[in-house]
Amino acid sequence: MVLDEVIGEGRHTMESLVHFVPNAICRVDAEHVEVSTDSAKMRLYPYRDHSVSACRMTCTRGQNNPIQGWYASRFGERTPNEVLSFSSDLSLPARIGYLIAPASREITSWDAQLSDIGKPIHAEISLSSPQGDLFERFDVRIATSVESIREPGDRDSQG
Repeated sequence: MVLDEVIGEGRHTMESLVHFVPNAICRVDAEHVEVSTDSAKMRLYPYRDHSVSACRMTCTRGQNNPIQGWYASRFGERTPNEVLSFSSDLSLPARIGYLIAPASREITSWDAQLSDIGKPIHAEISLSSPQGDLFERFDVRIATSVESIREPGDRDSQG
């Protein structure tokens, strides 16, 4: 899970950008974005705070106005590449982000319970999937998963 926290006041449009390698293909579906390269396929699911009703998801490649979706390996050269945008209109303080999952694991729903904004992040992430439900607990102070509970019958040991 990637999560950005913005402290402040008022209502603002927040945007989280994910830049991919030039050979990546990005496709927006109703509830997630599917990204594939020659060697990997993944799905990104937007984080939705309970107070947020909608998150806009778009993929841009080689756009000039504004300049977005370009990869430059050298000065003076550029190659079109996919850039994924998650954006929402939010009242600050707020969080915006996404969950990354293998495309082989269909996630029907997910939720994250997080500590208050401005405090060290403690996160509990639960997801539902036809391949089995999953629960993870994270503590940012130790930067690793501190507890993982798999439902009985979940044979996918890699998550």
